[in-house]
Amino acid sequence: MTKEKLESAVSMLMENEISPEVFAQLQAHLRASEEARRSYRNLTSLHFLLYTEEGGLALDGPGGPIPMNHILARQKRRTLRAALLVGAAAVAAAFVVSMLITLPDAPAARVKGSSLADYSITHPPSEEAATPEEDALAVGSRLRVNRGVIELTFKSGVTGVVRAPADLTIVEEGLTSLKEGIAWFEVPSRAAGFQVETPDLLLTDLGTRFGVVSNRTAGDEVHVFAGQVEIESRRGASPLPPVRLSSDSARLAKPDGGWEVVEVDPAQFFTALPSQTPLPPYLHWSFDGPDAAAVGGEHPERDTIRSSGPAGRDDLEQVPGRVGQALRLGPSSGRIGTDWKGIGGARSRSIAFWVKIPKPQPDAQPHDKTILSWGGPYRGTGHCAMQLLARDRTGEVNYTPSMVFDQFHVNTKEPLAYGEWHHVALVYGSQGGREGNGTVKIFVDGENVTADQTERFPRVDTDISSEGALPLQIATPRSGIDKWFEGAIDELYIFDGRIGQGVIDELANPSPLSAQTASP
Repeated sequence: MTKEKLESAVSMLMENEISPEVFAQLQAHLRASEEARRSYRNLTSLHFLLYTEEGGLALDGPGGPIPMNHILARQKRRTLRAALLVGAAAVAAAFVVSMLITLPDAPAARVKGSSLADYSITHPPSEEAATPEEDALAVGSRLRVNRGVIELTFKSGVTGVVRAPADLTIVEEGLTSLKEGIAWFEVPSRAAGFQVETPDLLLTDLGTRFGVVSNRTAGDEVHVFAGQVEIESRRGASPLPPVRLSSDSARLAKPDGGWEVVEVDPAQFFTALPSQTPLPPYLHWSFDGPDAAAVGGEHPERDTIRSSGPAGRDDLEQVPGRVGQALRLGPSSGRIGTDWKGIGGARSRSIAFWVKIPKPQPDAQPHDKTILSWGGPYRGTGHCAMQLLARDRTGEVNYTPSMVFDQFHVNTKEPLAYGEWHHVALVYGSQGGREGNGTVKIFVDGENVTADQTERFPRVDTDISSEGALPLQIATPRSGIDKWFEGAIDELYIFDGRIGQGVIDELANPSPLSAQTASP
């Protein structure tokens, strides 16, 4: 019902000229719209004001006796006004009752995951039946985030963005427990008083944006980006008075119950999901757990792939990684072989991993190192590889990431620094056809560092079907061409398609807590 039709219907109602059909429409419109009910009250008040000031004559003002027809009209309108008020109250009551009957309680919070998010939700037994919706949290629900980033939208209007690994529970409406994780929250003024508790502290929001770091191996932290919060320590022998923090301030909980001033660090926090683009099929080697060569991911061939260390060896060496554990690779510490044929022809593909390269000996010779490869055994035979190209600059060997298709390769301008973890992502996008042209981009630590930003391959045709084609090999040199890769690799992904900047950002920016063991 438009504004004009609403005014017309109210006017007809006031004059007792409304038809049953229009009256039904008016009732339905008032039930459905708070704004319409507000307009209804304003219109009826205006009508009564006009009636009482009819002809510019105040009924109770001076000026002699009041005509009887005015008195009767006034009494009739008072009766009508009372009836209208009763009717309005009945409509409002019916609306409230209908809402209670037809609409279930909204969940305490809803969950949305990024492209790479892996999380689980468990509900208390009494709430299982009451929370049938997927990705909904009730009071008492527990959320564990194993990988990626999730976004929370609370019933109160609070929004939160949480990075893995994280362990979070809705204790009650307005109180969330963060046992572990890095979380950013934005609280509207109507939800002021929202609280977050960790093992070390209790935070009460006063209408603001803030971040909380709950770290099982160190003190928990609070970072305030706008507005104010109040924090109470849960550490120390006796409780200390709450402390109020304002914008651009941060504190670390100390064992004695006090607070250490630390720098505000917005880089730790995501304020939105980095990507929600559906991922292409992918394989994932985390190198964690007792079987360091185990392959995971979301790929139709995953469960049929054999992935293991060298024949007769189960002692692949694991070392502390960028996310959990990593794999040390080299002639004395192992390599991984598989029976997966790889991605053939000119199909798009993406490779992403963390790598750490030890500084070579002063007399080391510049030899290229293969991180992984599949397809034809040599250049010119349908080969696909990811290599570290060796360069001798001013008497020192340096390595730059390179994507290799047969005799063609693209690399970065700058080498990787020794002794540091670097995230490398290589994205090849086919232009179509079995032997189609395509472009490649190389990202180091989330930045596109490809020479000239993008390079085109004149021909790509990876061989995965001929008798001489080799399956995927990790850190295995190709005979007579390159040498063993010696170093560490972590979180290897091979995507059967292109990935975008959002996915790369998420892979290249794991939580600072990711190197720790997940919560029990």
